[in-house]
Amino acid sequence: VVNNASTSDRGTYHCQVSSYNLASLQHMVSVRVQPVLQTIPSGSVSLKEGDSLTLNCYLSAGDPYPDVWWRIRNAEEDTDHLEQELEVTNVTRSHTGDYICLADNGFGVKEVSSEVSVLVEFAPEVEMEQVYLQSTTGSHIYISCNVQSSPKARVTWTKDGQNIVSSDSDLYSESVDGDTHNLILLTESVGVYSCKAENSFGMSQESTHVSERGCWSTHQNTYLSEQDLNLVPTTGHVNGGTIEFGIVCTHPLVDSPDEQFSDPQENKIDNYLRIEAPPVPSSPSIENEVASDTKEEA
Repeated sequence: VVNNASTSDRGTYHCQVSSYNLASLQHMVSVRVQPVLQTIPSGSVSLKEGDSLTLNCYLSAGDPYPDVWWRIRNAEEDTDHLEQELEVTNVTRSHTGDYICLADNGFGVKEVSSEVSVLVEFAPEVEMEQVYLQSTTGSHIYISCNVQSSPKARVTWTKDGQNIVSSDSDLYSESVDGDTHNLILLTESVGVYSCKAENSFGMSQESTHVSERGCWSTHQNTYLSEQDLNLVPTTGHVNGGTIEFGIVCTHPLVDSPDEQFSDPQENKIDNYLRIEAPPVPSSPSIENEVASDTKEEA
């Protein structure tokens, strides 16, 4: 019996019995050694978009010689790279994730692993939406600013070029839901609203025009689905009442907000103008009743 076997114990073992006819028995003993890995670089790596990335996985022990490979785990899926060196040129944000070097020679139930965390940093990118909600308590408007950035960006709001500050709390309310920053208009204040996001890699800004005509007349738009409407009351954009319908406005129909009104008198920026009501979406149930009545008359 060999206790606490080590690599020095491997080899050929002979058992012989002396008798009239010499008998012998031979055993080949191999000692399996757990893989030992080292990644270069190790720990965590930060890059900016466009850089190159090289990861090496070195094996300092392991017998029999193990299979060694990289597993890439990011937001999309897990993928395997069946080589000890992993090279990526012109990295993008999609390369952010955990890069795990794995080795397996049957020593244990699970593979031996060593992990490198990769973070790809980039300047902010902003997408803006204007949302109109009609409820039993009245109309509500909020502006949504989705910011993609790494590291996290600082977001500021302006109206007609003037910063919106905490002292404006009677006019506006702000909320943040993950990457989405919301500016909730507590009054019907028309004007050009801008969302600016900045980090150490750059700045991005988008604007939207809240007009007395309503965003559905000046922007590409679509009605919120019933599922989206059910989520609205939990976000704090509407206090009380039942949401009847909502409209999401995205890209303006013209390049400049000032061009959205042909009449110069209508282009003035007055505070607290009443916004014209949008067309009420047709009800599927009403349409079905009309279709049914038409069919019966036929």
